[in-house]
Amino acid sequence: MFILFCVAAKAQDKLYYLNGNLRTAKVLEITSEQIKIENENHEESTVWCGYILCIEFADGTVQKISPPKQNIIHTPQTAESSSKTNAEPNSPLNNRFSVNTLALCNADVSLFYERMLFKNTLGVGAMGAFNFSSRAGLWNMRIQPLRDGRKNFDAGAFVNVYVDDLLPDDSHRFYIGAMFKYTGLSYTKEIRNTVMIGNIPSTVITLSPNKTGYQLATMLICGTYSEIAKNFYVKTMAGLGGLYMQKEYLQQRTMQSEVISSVLSAYLGLNVGFHF
Repeated sequence: MFILFCVAAKAQDKLYYLNGNLRTAKVLEITSEQIKIENENHEESTVWCGYILCIEFADGTVQKISPPKQNIIHTPQTAESSSKTNAEPNSPLNNRFSVNTLALCNADVSLFYERMLFKNTLGVGAMGAFNFSSRAGLWNMRIQPLRDGRKNFDAGAFVNVYVDDLLPDDSHRFYIGAMFKYTGLSYTKEIRNTVMIGNIPSTVITLSPNKTGYQLATMLICGTYSEIAKNFYVKTMAGLGGLYMQKEYLQQRTMQSEVISSVLSAYLGLNVGFHF
């Protein structure tokens, strides 16, 4: 009985992934969206059903979970998959489109597109934002001191590397990366000249409206990616890096706000998105 108990305790189920990977664990519960499993250290986690092809239980029975969109041959020795078609070898869900909800606090409509490559370990993409406020808000600390200062739009590109082993289950992932962002803005330029009225010096300010400027930010970013439903996800983002300002815009900001401009730039995101 002791031997039988030890054998039963070590019995593991096999989870076959759509990308060809194989994982052994004890299946505790299967729902329409997730599979609850327990590893050999008795740690519980969940796996999204959309990642799993089938489960081979310890007693030899097999249960299909998600049908593949292409024919897959599984090789246990290498845990790799090959295709009988000319389909792309990435995971079927390799396009991600999201909206940064935190940007709405700054009157920005901010959109992100990310393309997943190399079995969903590398993401490359682009972002864009349009500001619909007539004046710069409190979040635009550099633009706000300018006369009639306004942020117009953002445009950028980014690359992310996803790491699977830092979070407890496959539906949550951690990533690190870099982002380059261009910000276009407008303001009213001030030209200050000193003239003598009699023996009294006076300052004459000439205004030149509708001047445009820009600032460039290069940031290191990191965050988490979490599946919340079959085709929906939530992504957090935090970035910090260096900032370059257009010369004339920098001169105007220093003159009008009378402070030294910071060379640091930060970015926060809470994206809600759809992948397909």
